[in-house]
Amino acid sequence: MHHTLPLLGRIWQGLVSGPFLAACLGLMPVLSAHASDPVLTAAKLTDATITAQSVTTALDQIIDTEEDPNFELNDDADDADADADADNDSLSSEDDVVTILPTEDDTPEDEIAALLLSEKALSQAGNLWDHVRAGFKLDLSQDNDRIAVQRNWYAQHQPHLNRVALRASRYLYHTVTEAEQRGIPTELALLPVIESAFDPFAYSRASAAGMWQFIPGTGKFFGLKQNGWFDGRRDIIESTRAAYDFLTQLQARFGSWELALAAYNAGPGAVQRAINRNVADGLPTDFWSLRLPSETMSYVPRFLAMAQIINSPESLGLKLRPLIDQPYFRVVSTSGQIDISAAASLAGVSLKEMYQLNPGFSRWATDPEGPHRLLIPAFLPSDFEKQISSLPAPENVVVEHYKVKRGDTLSRVAKRFSIAPSELKRLNGLKSSTLKAGATLVISQPRTGNAEFARVQNELFGKSRSVAAAQRTVSRYKVRRGDTLSTIARKHGLSTKQLANLNGLRGKTHVRLGQVLKVTTSAKRTQTASRSSGRRSTKRISYAVRKGDTLFSISKRYNVTVEQIRDWNNAHHSIRPGQGLVLHVASNERSRQSRL
Repeated sequence: MHHTLPLLGRIWQGLVSGPFLAACLGLMPVLSAHASDPVLTAAKLTDATITAQSVTTALDQIIDTEEDPNFELNDDADDADADADADNDSLSSEDDVVTILPTEDDTPEDEIAALLLSEKALSQAGNLWDHVRAGFKLDLSQDNDRIAVQRNWYAQHQPHLNRVALRASRYLYHTVTEAEQRGIPTELALLPVIESAFDPFAYSRASAAGMWQFIPGTGKFFGLKQNGWFDGRRDIIESTRAAYDFLTQLQARFGSWELALAAYNAGPGAVQRAINRNVADGLPTDFWSLRLPSETMSYVPRFLAMAQIINSPESLGLKLRPLIDQPYFRVVSTSGQIDISAAASLAGVSLKEMYQLNPGFSRWATDPEGPHRLLIPAFLPSDFEKQISSLPAPENVVVEHYKVKRGDTLSRVAKRFSIAPSELKRLNGLKSSTLKAGATLVISQPRTGNAEFARVQNELFGKSRSVAAAQRTVSRYKVRRGDTLSTIARKHGLSTKQLANLNGLRGKTHVRLGQVLKVTTSAKRTQTASRSSGRRSTKRISYAVRKGDTLFSISKRYNVTVEQIRDWNNAHHSIRPGQGLVLHVASNERSRQSRL
């Protein structure tokens, strides 16, 4: 399944009307929910010169200059064009297809809170799975080996389906009804099963977040707010809206839901290039005829396999846990910023449950700039909105003042106080990033939350990951032009020695063009190899804990996990200002942080 879109950001700021925005988005050809953000070489545009034509030109240039949009499992997306150059054979040869299978969700079921079922409630409201099936519109009768291998995996993993169904019980009613209102196939409401196993806290190593797995740049393009307080990529309502916006535009562009799903995974640019190659070769341009990244060639069959299972589980000997066909949550207005712990206490639900319904909020309180609303369990009394609006403004905020010194920059001051530069500008009403020596800045910081807040935050965020990020390759790999044993090993999350051992080779063996190698390995071994690879490319740094820091905020800042920080420092749930931590960060991450 990340980053900034400088030019698109400027375009976004220049869009002053709804119709013009819609027109521009309709032209969008290149973004991917998971792709690395494009690197643009277009000339800079001023707000005054932004026109529909300039937007079209800029977006067209992204196709030519975008980094190959690879899903984070492997680097096969980087080789989509190399595939065509190195091997002109058709995709009928199974040696060319590296199959990516799901990874079983091993979360203990007692950790997945579900809507309690009763026979009476089920008989009155009906089964949500029937509701989902009623809006199916795709051709689910199609079948081939690529669909069958994914379907068979699910057929052998009933516990996985049980866990996913329990987690989906909070969110599936919303994704289904939103699809119905748009008139799009309700099969699309199941896409979070493939993306994240319906985990809104899922976060991939490629910085894709939420149950729909948006990278930062694509999220911003679709209006998903992202700052230190709130990440719209995790928000249930906003991320679902953005995902359906994206998917419907992709379907309009490519004329096929299968190609739209492929583009959602690999990026429209990758799909368009694959189509262009087939057109040039006189080949069909449907999804099944295209040469795409390996992850994408497994992604669409996996989605269709899941839809087939939901459509007829009994035919595969499977059972779906019944879910009540009624809303799990409703939306209430908060009027302003509120303490989430206080809201949970008022509602009589756990802090964990409140965060699971409001995963977009990253701190102990809601974003002071909104959205000023909360999702709450649907069973709460109708007057709860009035009660929650009566909550006092959060008091756990430290307001400090800082006198600007000569040489200070906005980013340096923001880094010093662990807040986002944009938030510092907002707090002080700054129209530019230039600071005047002697000026006084208002600094607002959250205090460290209580033990319950820290525990819930670490549990929900620290353990979260994209299920897809842990998937494993289970097939063979054909050597391409320029490959070496080490590059192939790195591509598949292995060490060179591991790959050599798998194939009975010596470590310094030269591979030859067209040679077929085994790359099948256990998920555990892949993860170990990935961690080992990470250690070789990292540097040890010292970090002094600042006021307001949590293990989670530090992990996000340096792109490491909470568990890693604990292991490196024998740390537990709490840290204190001034405490020294040892971090092992990637060299480029260290450089990036030094510029903040």
